Amino acid sequence: GVVSSTAWSSGGNLPTAVKGNIGAGTVSAGLSYGGGNPGTSFLTTQTNEYNGTSWTDASAAFPSNIIYGGGTGTQTAALGGGGDSSTNGLPQKYATYNGSSWTNIPTISAGPDGAYTMKMAGTTTAVVASGIFGSTNTYEWNGSSWSNASAAIPSQNYQYSAVGTQTAASFVGGTVTPPYANTTTHAVYNGSSWTNATATPGPGAPAETSSNGANNNFWVSGMQGISPGAAATIAWDGSSWTAGATKATAINNGASGGTNSTDGFVAGGGLPTFSVNTEELGPVAITKTFTTS
Repeated sequence: GVVSSTAWSSGGNLPTAVKGNIGAGTVSAGLSYGGGNPGTSFLTTQTNEYNGTSWTDASAAFPSNIIYGGGTGTQTAALGGGGDSSTNGLPQKYATYNGSSWTNIPTISAGPDGAYTMKMAGTTTAVVASGIFGSTNTYEWNGSSWSNASAAIPSQNYQYSAVGTQTAASFVGGTVTPPYANTTTHAVYNGSSWTNATATPGPGAPAETSSNGANNNFWVSGMQGISPGAAATIAWDGSSWTAGATKATAINNGASGGTNSTDGFVAGGGLPTFSVNTEELGPVAITKTFTTS
């Protein structure tokens, strides 16, 4: 008989090696922007688009250098910002992307550490953002302005992974401050409050996710504390975690996207070096022989 499974396969290389870049979209219409690269300028504003085969420079620079920021959306409707920049290491620009250009939007006023390591889930008109270094604050974007949601995320982690919508989001993993240890956190936001869901099978941060999927059907990869390390993938079905396919390279901290637990991409990243690699997750059919007695 034939049973379904998933596997990672090699995709097209990014134009420039980066890690800490932000991703959006799907395997056939992906987006990667920002991050750090080993060239003369450590941080970049470069935006790249993926068509399922190859990456191209979109010739549309993010409004400022950005690394370890948050982002969400699709290749033609994305929102990103926060993180770190080469300007005093504080938060810089927030912007939306329409498939051809970036437009500045208001920023989050998040205190002395800015919005370093913040993650996002949602669309360009409805976003939840949290996981800021040293903070449990949660922020919401309504398409025109940010507001403090007055709902503290349960664990003061940074470098979460995020997936879902503004009213049904999962923030996974991350590093707790202090004692600066990777965690198995799985925090769920319903649009007004947070609850703790089933912990991941092992700790890790910063990982990648199928960020455009529903928060009851997604994958996470790059968590170092899950065997065999950052190459491992786990999937959440709304009630439990299961082991998934293994990437060819033990890598995390790259741009990622996808729509559910069986498809997506990871581009760039590093442990700890910089990478141009893209890996794609997709379904495969496996033929097995069943016997009866």
